[in-house]
Amino acid sequence: MSHIVARIRPVVLGAFALLSLLPACSDDKDTLVLVSTPVTAYPTAAKVEVTVTPTGAAAVIRDFTAAEANSGNLGVLMPHDTSGSAAIAVVVLDAGNNRIAQGATTATGITAGGKAGPFAVALSPITVAGVDGGAGDAGTPPADGPTSAQPDTQMGMDRQTVDTGASDVAADIVHAEDVGADVSSVQPDTGPAGLDTAADAPLPDAPLGKDLGPDVSPDLPTTMNVLAHCTQYTHTATFGTGDAATVADFGVRQLVFSPDGKTLVSFGEDGRAKLWNVSATGLAETSVIFTGDRNMHGAISPDGKYVAVGDESDDVTVYDLAASLQYGSASSKWALAPSLLTPEPGDGATRLQFTTDGSHLVVFYDAFMQPEQNQLVVWDLGTQLVARVVKYDYDEKVKAIFPGSYTDAMWVASARTYDTDGGDAETEVTLMDVSQASPSKAQFRIAGTVNTMAFSPDGSTLAVGLDEGEVSLWDITSKSNISRLGSPLIPSSSTNSTVMLAYTPDGKYLAVDVGVWAGTSSAKIVSLQLKQSLQHAITYYPWSLAFAPDGLALAIGERDDGIIDYCHP
Repeated sequence: MSHIVARIRPVVLGAFALLSLLPACSDDKDTLVLVSTPVTAYPTAAKVEVTVTPTGAAAVIRDFTAAEANSGNLGVLMPHDTSGSAAIAVVVLDAGNNRIAQGATTATGITAGGKAGPFAVALSPITVAGVDGGAGDAGTPPADGPTSAQPDTQMGMDRQTVDTGASDVAADIVHAEDVGADVSSVQPDTGPAGLDTAADAPLPDAPLGKDLGPDVSPDLPTTMNVLAHCTQYTHTATFGTGDAATVADFGVRQLVFSPDGKTLVSFGEDGRAKLWNVSATGLAETSVIFTGDRNMHGAISPDGKYVAVGDESDDVTVYDLAASLQYGSASSKWALAPSLLTPEPGDGATRLQFTTDGSHLVVFYDAFMQPEQNQLVVWDLGTQLVARVVKYDYDEKVKAIFPGSYTDAMWVASARTYDTDGGDAETEVTLMDVSQASPSKAQFRIAGTVNTMAFSPDGSTLAVGLDEGEVSLWDITSKSNISRLGSPLIPSSSTNSTVMLAYTPDGKYLAVDVGVWAGTSSAKIVSLQLKQSLQHAITYYPWSLAFAPDGLALAIGERDDGIIDYCHP
């Protein structure tokens, strides 16, 4: 390594001259840590990820190009009070985000507001040990088998399992025992890569740093530093005037971004769906509010033209989004009357989803009590009439709807929890394609009570969150052989409950709302390819969650006081 450092000395001196000017431009006088890790020995290298974790403080993660790594020292700006020692971990990735090399070292002599290094990091190759054909912990699925009605490929492509046989060096952030198989899609950039299939250790959390970007590198913000800056807004209205004015005890049931990311709709327990303008600086209230009877839920059409709003009285109204914003008031398009259903549902329209072409709206209605049945209704928006009804027992609830085509594939995930003979909870999860007149089904069971589920954007994976805190990923490409992908993403807990899940549109990241009844709750963002997790502590119990379309903003809704946390890099 010493001959490499000597060879690039003229470039390094030039980098020092440039970098020395940057801290002076900051009032905080951020600490600068320099890392030297050329990747010339790895011709397929495309990106270098550097993680600096000061002793007893938060980690800071920066991404650099291979060219930047070869040109000189990589500068990582740390909070201005960083001092002492730090662990440095480097991971080299190719164009497909596959890890090809890694290394680590310890940095010492860091002074607050100063410049430390360069610290040389020697790299070791990560070799592919072969294809793992066994089931292992994940139950790696074989080639797709037939289903009762339609091919398994409706929900996504088959995936291969490759055992890297390597150990991660960033143990504070990444799995310390990464000895299993990484599950990735055929096209690694289009879907989640999955998690280790052999390591049963939970994914450790890294505490959130003061500032996760930007650094001296001109890299764009990434999803992994979305939680760096969070601002609170209030959805709930104030009732009364003067000294009698109060904010009602209502939460935010659901949050939905428009496809262009310019509008956020917050659906409240207070019977209001509120429109917000979204900009680089945060949220701004509009005058547009859709009203109904308590407990609002909704969806935005894929083309961004319409907003569907359902309430506790089972009324569903579809509004013209552009016209509502233009004129500053609700502009209704269609009303879908519950009186057209037999029997009429009794406890609210609680989940709504447009088909991909926007021609149909799927609505799940909760029944009021036993022995009534819940109803999943497909509405034809051209006629405002019922196109299909699927009925569920009262204690089986729809938790996720894949936004597919009504004429091709429209998968719905429901959950029904039972008590076992031993007194423990067990949930049966059912997948059903409601685009068929006689829907085909696929089922699997999981120990615990399912609170929430989310389909990956490509439909190949189902994320499942339990009331007991566990989050796991399930491969559903083969409906005849559904299997868990590795150990749980987040382990069970005696105090935590998984409340809500949300994928980024590219499927590479998963956000998790973690509710804690006695303590501080949190929002987590997990990179499904790099196996990293960051979290943001929140002082309230979360209820809803949504990623912006570009993955660079996260909205978190609260259960009691109508708070919205809007987070961005």
